[in-house]
Amino acid sequence: MTMTAGEAPGAGYLDVLQALTADGLDTLASVTTSDVRFRDPFNDVRGQERMRRVFARMFDDVADLRFRVAHAACQRDQGLVLWTFSGRLRRLGNRPVQIDGVAHLLFDAEGRVRQHIDYWDPSEVVYDQIPLLGPALRWVRRRLAVSEQP
Repeated sequence: MTMTAGEAPGAGYLDVLQALTADGLDTLASVTTSDVRFRDPFNDVRGQERMRRVFARMFDDVADLRFRVAHAACQRDQGLVLWTFSGRLRRLGNRPVQIDGVAHLLFDAEGRVRQHIDYWDPSEVVYDQIPLLGPALRWVRRRLAVSEQP
């Protein structure tokens, strides 16, 4: 990430996310509003405590969890962030996982995050691991893919 805390709205929040640990979840409160909304493919919660619980669950489910910002474009009251999430899925025998996604952030007048909406595809990471559903999804993707042959 080329932006540092203080350079643009959200920079402090992104710094906190990249340094976040299971023991440091309380630091989210300093960079979010009390009524912050967090949404991803599995959650849609409001409030700092509910957001904290979502992140706590992530740390419970994923060993060696890392969140890295590849690029951020933030100004005034909003921003877009390209990110990579990685770690090992404990429930799947510590299987490595890497997810690339985009976050849309909204900021208050002080630059704190009031809304964080993540966009990423859960199919390969989660749905593909479910018996019967995984093979069916892979078949659908193959059928919908553009053939490389002329």
